[in-house]
Amino acid sequence: ILRWVGSADLDLRVTQPNGEQCNFQNRFTTDGGRFTHDDAGSATEGNAKRHEQYICRVASDGDYRATVRFVLGKAVAGTAVLETIRNFATPEESRSTQTVKLTREDIQITIPFKRRP
Repeated sequence: ILRWVGSADLDLRVTQPNGEQCNFQNRFTTDGGRFTHDDAGSATEGNAKRHEQYICRVASDGDYRATVRFVLGKAVAGTAVLETIRNFATPEESRSTQTVKLTREDIQITIPFKRRP
């Protein structure tokens, strides 16, 4: 989940281990990835809370690459937060967050994943 506050339009793109990308233009992947929320933002909406979200119910082992693209507008403090949730709603659920400093260049974050045996 990519979260930010402000009028900025940010795009989240997730490249799965098989190389397929999931985003607002390709909402479903052959490996079961889904892009479930696209928040385009608006310059007139001020400091609204925004988010974009990717989920994969049965994730494949390998590296997932999250790409954060700044499109336009302003985000509070020029940052966004990427939250990764593994094993959602199970006793093994874990969460991690990473603050992303927004720039005109795409920011790529690698998220390794390996299922438990």
